[in-house]
Amino acid sequence: MAHTCSDGSFSFKTPSKQGIPYKKKAPTTGNTGRNHRGSCVATSAMEPDTEPVESGPTRDRLLSYSSSFLLTTNIVLLVWSVGSLLVLTADNPSSTCTVQSSCVDCVLKFEQTFIFSISQSEGSSCERMLSTNIDAPIPVFPPCSYEGRVGAVFSEQKVFVTTPTEECIFSPLRDRRTIRLRQEPHFGEEDPLYFPQPFSNSLPHLPLIPLPSPDKNNLHYIAWYRPTHDDFVLVNPEDESGSSNGLGLISSAVRAQLQFAIDNTTAKISGYDSLVSTPDGSHSTLVDSDKYIKDYSCSLQWLMAQLNCACTFKRSSMTFALVQRIYLETVARVDWLINYKPFYAGPRVDRPVAKVVGALVGNIETAEHLWRLGVPLWLVRDIEMKDPNLRVDKWIEPSDAVEGLDKRTSGFRLSFQEADPPNLDIWSGMLSVTNFDRYTAMSRVLRRAATAHLYEEEPESTTSNPQASTSTSSSTTTTAKSDKRPRKRMKTETTQPPPLPPPNVRSKFEEVDSDVTPPALKMWREASKQVGVHFNPNAHKSPLGYFLPDAQMIAGLGRESGNFQTRTAYLEVWLKLRHVLLYRLKTASVKPLGPSRWRTLLGIERLQFRDQKSLKQKAEVEEMLMEALRGTDMQHKLDISRLNTIVVKWQNSPIDVSNVESRILKEILWELFEASFRYELLVMDRRFYHGVSTREEREPQVLSAMMLHFKGALVPSDLSAATEGFASSRLFDRRMALWGLLKIMDDWNGAGTLPITLRQGSGLRKRVDPQQTDTIPIREVDEIEYAVVHHYISSFAITFGRAPILPHQL
Repeated sequence: MAHTCSDGSFSFKTPSKQGIPYKKKAPTTGNTGRNHRGSCVATSAMEPDTEPVESGPTRDRLLSYSSSFLLTTNIVLLVWSVGSLLVLTADNPSSTCTVQSSCVDCVLKFEQTFIFSISQSEGSSCERMLSTNIDAPIPVFPPCSYEGRVGAVFSEQKVFVTTPTEECIFSPLRDRRTIRLRQEPHFGEEDPLYFPQPFSNSLPHLPLIPLPSPDKNNLHYIAWYRPTHDDFVLVNPEDESGSSNGLGLISSAVRAQLQFAIDNTTAKISGYDSLVSTPDGSHSTLVDSDKYIKDYSCSLQWLMAQLNCACTFKRSSMTFALVQRIYLETVARVDWLINYKPFYAGPRVDRPVAKVVGALVGNIETAEHLWRLGVPLWLVRDIEMKDPNLRVDKWIEPSDAVEGLDKRTSGFRLSFQEADPPNLDIWSGMLSVTNFDRYTAMSRVLRRAATAHLYEEEPESTTSNPQASTSTSSSTTTTAKSDKRPRKRMKTETTQPPPLPPPNVRSKFEEVDSDVTPPALKMWREASKQVGVHFNPNAHKSPLGYFLPDAQMIAGLGRESGNFQTRTAYLEVWLKLRHVLLYRLKTASVKPLGPSRWRTLLGIERLQFRDQKSLKQKAEVEEMLMEALRGTDMQHKLDISRLNTIVVKWQNSPIDVSNVESRILKEILWELFEASFRYELLVMDRRFYHGVSTREEREPQVLSAMMLHFKGALVPSDLSAATEGFASSRLFDRRMALWGLLKIMDDWNGAGTLPITLRQGSGLRKRVDPQQTDTIPIREVDEIEYAVVHHYISSFAITFGRAPILPHQL
């Protein structure tokens, strides 16, 4: 088979099979070769049976590979100078031939060999030298960065798109876009998990998100798995009261697979923490100190903790989807830092095309960088730049997003079905490579399913400050003098301070002495008692209620009489309603309840529902629970009189509260103390925080990044937390918990503002900071902890009018 250049000056002889098998292909018009200016001529009507080479050097690098030419010719050196090609032959090294650049019609990319098509007049020295030596198969190579296997024109957007690596064309996303959450859940063509987005140097890892795969053996398969109702395990399947119908957990097996994938990536980060070898030497990079890696790690821990709490199927699925999303972004970020960033703008590295989502690119320079690294790309250019001689193997119609993804992934199907009813639009506008509000909006929608709904009390109206009053009086006085009219003397109102509680009333700042109360933390107990000495609860007309039952109230029942039936009844109802009352903290219906209302709720089973009063109380409790479940995908039929159908369990095992040992009762109350403390800490942070993070961003920062021993959980997942953090026997762990609480309060203002002695840069802060002070004596830790806790308790009491719930230990 012969090949003829554009002017027919000379030909290459192509054996039918020699090294690379060839097959017939219908001739195309000027789309398989290119000259040094980018114009194209026909080079061959044949192509390899094998897959075309996926990478190769660019034209400006071709001539540096002169040794490859020895495979087919006796040319040993090619030197590209300005405007000419200098050729030295092996037969006579002193014999050279200079070819002007204008005579070079076509330069084919190569992997195993070079082929140069030189257009010269008949009998030229260049033709005679080359035509007698080239007798090898002509491989067909992929297009370079600015050319295309396929291309498509988008008339309305006035652009055309080419891709050198793929077989389908996605939307260039150059028009105004509207984003909303679909049913599955994903965000359509603007979702970087599935479709290429405009490349940004600020988020260079997004194109490296692994491409979805239907293959169950894929390393990241769990990241695209959609949990079904078969994967959802109800916490109280026997419940006939309706109080916990629909509450459950994604199965432990599915959660374990996701955790295993996360742990593998985390191990990769930990194992790679210093040196990357690159062709130009060593490149140092700390992966785990990368901002995105730190944020991702924090969020993953927080989200996995949420999956351990009973929730509705819809919320669990949304949380699971967010974990998958952040996991894939973590994989991409690690890949970028380790395998791509060191080479992006550095030494040339040509790689096979990776199975990743890829990027939309708006300039050839970026396209060249990504193409060399094997990142799939779609080059978007204005329609005016479309050159008819540009090599594009096939012009096609733009691909439907679903079908294009299916083709790229060999069968992964993504549904674009809308939710019922359709979700609201979360973002609208033109996509930008410098503004990422759309990604923030996507994350916020999914995070709301996992985030606790923080109660926010309306601030009380404050009286005028003294300075304002003085100004007003001064103005009035001036007016009176100008009128020269006598004024009546204003009566001075004196307010008596509210009376103190009777001495026999227990201060809630002090611990209840009970055999079922878990031990208090020493510094917390002493600081609370000291604040209580100067606190008058009668000075606060509307103290904040409790978001969960007060564990001290339960522990104190029967202490004097020795009759613990009420305490047993309260604990049984708490354990029966535990899942729904903890879930209530995530809903907009969460409101603090006063002690009397909690007593009504927990004592509901002791009522016979025969008289009018008990029936009214039953209706109140049902309404409170209905309010917590309203707006979810749970069933809304409640009958509190059927609570007896729920099995009383602790740690997933049935128990008899009336006969259980005190150790178990301490565990139950410890969890109540701890969950209440963590939720109130978030409420405090919501009231005083004045930083830039959103509510959805701040919660994982508090529960995971700062309070490390919380491990991201609002409700402890197991009892190990009872001996960690402030309760740890290890001094360093106590320091880290103390350090985390100080970091939280650094951004507080108002009543929560830290005193000068505890602020950043102070001597005490330097002593507790593990990076500035290696070790300090336990006495010093106690003193600093007392000061910090005293400030926390005082700030809470002043703001909310009661003592806060404090952490305990086992």
